[in-house]
Amino acid sequence: INRLHARYLQRTFQHLQKVRGEVDEEGRLTAQDLRKGRTAFLLMPNDKKDVHNAMAREFYKASISLEESEAVRKGAMKQFIKGLTMTGSSLEARKFLTEHYREWQAEAEGEGSEKKSWAIHRLWNWIFEGFAREDNEEELLRTFQMAEQRGVFYTVESQRTMAMFFASKDDVKATKE
Repeated sequence: INRLHARYLQRTFQHLQKVRGEVDEEGRLTAQDLRKGRTAFLLMPNDKKDVHNAMAREFYKASISLEESEAVRKGAMKQFIKGLTMTGSSLEARKFLTEHYREWQAEAEGEGSEKKSWAIHRLWNWIFEGFAREDNEEELLRTFQMAEQRGVFYTVESQRTMAMFFASKDDVKATKE
């Protein structure tokens, strides 16, 4: 979705949110509608991403306000983190993840814990990728240390992200580490 299309979609979405209380249930956006919109907005343009960043926030706010199931809420949170990291707000994404980390960790220790543990690794890796995309070595390394302190260690994805980042810097020593 390019910036022009995104701007039109943003205006339409904002209008639908304004008139939400004036329309019956059938005319309102559902959790499924919001999920599809969030997913579409994760397709980034080659130019500025400011509208995509704003829409990540708006979709998250709208999804949380629906008071749907825990799974819907977690899905909205995951896509919010991914949206922030893809639009240059990795620092905010990291803060959001650390604020909600206990929730994720408690869930990961329950039933199906291995799958949920990998989901946590994926969230951290999105943040690593965001800092790498932003060319922010200091925060990338700090985030990696924070993840390690929380028991999230090297995975193939995080190793690839770190190696690619340092290889792009032509830092052979750091790439090997």
